[in-house]
Amino acid sequence: MAVRVVRRPVLVLLIAAVAVGGLALEATPRTASASVSTKGRHGVVGKKQAKQCDVAAIKATYNAVLNTTNGLTAPQKEAYIQDMDTNAALRTQFERISATADSAKEITPVINKVRCSKNGKTASVDYDLSLNGTVAKSLVTRPGKAVFQSGSWKFGASTFCSWQVLQDPNVGATGPCADIVHGTMPK
Repeated sequence: MAVRVVRRPVLVLLIAAVAVGGLALEATPRTASASVSTKGRHGVVGKKQAKQCDVAAIKATYNAVLNTTNGLTAPQKEAYIQDMDTNAALRTQFERISATADSAKEITPVINKVRCSKNGKTASVDYDLSLNGTVAKSLVTRPGKAVFQSGSWKFGASTFCSWQVLQDPNVGATGPCADIVHGTMPK
């Protein structure tokens, strides 16, 4: 009987240990899953978003700058254009051309495709312009550019200057757009 008494407490302890271990094992996946998935959702997705460009934001930027029917003023559009906040000559030129632009023309961008760079900080934008409801494919001769600058997507300065030349051909001859297009911007 002494042997049975020793075995029963050992057996009872063994069963108790297995039961407690089973509870611990059952709780561990839930806890581990919760902590891993929380970190995974915030850490991994955040890193992926930083490496991918936001196509919707790029389209919204192009619409803000090119759409003449959206009700935005020239100063409001400036927030969407690359280097507009640091290049006073470019801003002055834009405001001058905007003041003399034909407001009767309804211009809207037609975004065909956005191709993001590997670093996610620039994008090539294949677009056309719709003039009074008719898409004019021949006006845009090369893809546009979008640049991630100061925490948001901006209409590329070189694309902006090409667009300005459509409104006033003299813009491409001298001034800030000539410098941007030819890469001779003062430093």
